[in-house]
Amino acid sequence: MATWKAPAVDWKDVEDNPSQCKVTTLHWLATLTEGEFTASSYGTTPDDQNRVYTKPSLENVPESVVIGWIQQALGDEEVARIEQALADNIAEQQNPTSGTVAY
Repeated sequence: MATWKAPAVDWKDVEDNPSQCKVTTLHWLATLTEGEFTASSYGTTPDDQNRVYTKPSLENVPESVVIGWIQQALGDEEVARIEQALADNIAEQQNPTSGTVAY
């Protein structure tokens, strides 16, 4: 299973209340390591849940909660596809099917 991280969350001010901000984009990093082999994938997904926070409270949302938002926004099928692509990348590293010979 991949390790998921939430390196950043984008937000914008709420028009009629600048002391609050609305989450707009979720940044994610998924990494899979098997022995000496590692595969990673980075992406962003829009957050359409209208999450509104004060800026200080948004900074205090635990990363584990944000990862839940990310996986909910991506959906189970996309999360599984990303994790399978990482596993496929590891398998290719372990048993390459093509390469280059340098002289």
